[in-house]
Amino acid sequence: EGWFTMGCDMNNHGFGDGCNDKDMPLHSVWLSSYAIDKYEVTNVEYRACVKAGACSPPRKTNSHNRNDYFKSRTYDLYPVLYVSRDNAIQYCTWAGKRLPTEAEWEKAARGPIDTRIFPWGNKFPDCTRENFTEDYYDNDLYHCVDDTTKVGSHPLGASPYGAMDMGGNVFEWVADKYDESYYG
Repeated sequence: EGWFTMGCDMNNHGFGDGCNDKDMPLHSVWLSSYAIDKYEVTNVEYRACVKAGACSPPRKTNSHNRNDYFKSRTYDLYPVLYVSRDNAIQYCTWAGKRLPTEAEWEKAARGPIDTRIFPWGNKFPDCTRENFTEDYYDNDLYHCVDDTTKVGSHPLGASPYGAMDMGGNVFEWVADKYDESYYG
């Protein structure tokens, strides 16, 4: 619960071409108390929801380089892939949870104190902090493992609240639907 600063801080954004219009203006937001999972939803967790009949299976069961990714016990503790926003809502409902709002997700990733760019601060990502792919700086594709990693594999990338994988690995869904003119 409490205040935090949401959006992109032009004075703090030392990478690329600055802030995107969609991340402006920087503004204060008050959030009521909420909880957020420490880890991304895993294959084994999502399979339990499918088995219970509460969730639809992912639209694909492979990952970038792995066949049978979703069903293989080898990848039980890896994040589930290829679930839609509706699938994510099904899972949350089944698990007695809900998707976070964009503001809740951003505060859990950034923390309440500063306008850091990444969950760990302002240092550019590397493979000790997150699993990511980058082609911005030299137009050559750079990647850590070229696929997903086990959830929580990058403790140096934890947010100030201890949430893991808030940057990298897979995309996360939020409750809000994107509206380019929202802040207008």
